[in-house]
Amino acid sequence: MIQEHEQRERDLLDRIAITLRDSLNWTSSPGAFPSPNLPEGGLSEQLIATTRNALNEERVDARAACKLAERFSVINGGLDSLLLESAALQGEIHVQLLRFVLQRLLSPAAKQKLPAQLRAETIHGGIVADERPAVA
Repeated sequence: MIQEHEQRERDLLDRIAITLRDSLNWTSSPGAFPSPNLPEGGLSEQLIATTRNALNEERVDARAACKLAERFSVINGGLDSLLLESAALQGEIHVQLLRFVLQRLLSPAAKQKLPAQLRAETIHGGIVADERPAVA
């Protein structure tokens, strides 16, 4: 599990390096991250709703993992608790990434690509409150 995680991190760092090199050289490599530009043709209400739902689910899951970690702290020599704490930390990372995506979807540039009714709702609705799970 640790080796797989380390490999994913190395792969991610490689893709960051490729993307930075492409930015400097004005090139486009297959291993680079996709363009951060918003999709042509507009955004859908479903995409924003799905992102908000995923964000809320990740928050709930991370909180649950924290609570379970506390309850399992004496079981299996603490290994179960440690694994649950790790899951909570991963959940927090997912929350940060989804928050970034949602902020991009609700940015002024993105709002111009929304239908008028949804644009008004997102202006008043804002971004889901920032609640980070506490990791023991």
